[in-house]
Amino acid sequence: MFARSIVESDEFSDLPTGSKLLYFIIGVSADDEGFCRNVKMLMKIHDIETDCLESLIDAKFIIPINKVVVVRHWLLNNQIRKDRFHPSNCLERALINVENDTKIYYTDDEIQSINSYFTPLSEYRQRDNSEFSEI
Repeated sequence: MFARSIVESDEFSDLPTGSKLLYFIIGVSADDEGFCRNVKMLMKIHDIETDCLESLIDAKFIIPINKVVVVRHWLLNNQIRKDRFHPSNCLERALINVENDTKIYYTDDEIQSINSYFTPLSEYRQRDNSEFSEI
């Protein structure tokens, strides 16, 4: 699923059409925590230019870590039942934190400039998040 608050935002509508398409393709192809390992292959299959990936990164809709991309607003876009959830096996998972108030992913570097409360992604699902237990 995709949150309307994200895909109907002015920031998203300002993106080129290819970038929007790539965002949806990554969203469908990502694992249960929003990590996508094969973005270059997906871009080749769908004939999407590298500029489209760069514009998603510049607009902060995805986070690049090594050769993996992470959908920043994954927890807003997706609520997966605990009995169907499979944690990501990407090593880059350790580099992502969740801002508890907004449920948006941030890297350690980005956290330096934000004064808020963050939880490492590896611990986020272990906490009692009522909206995930109800679904």
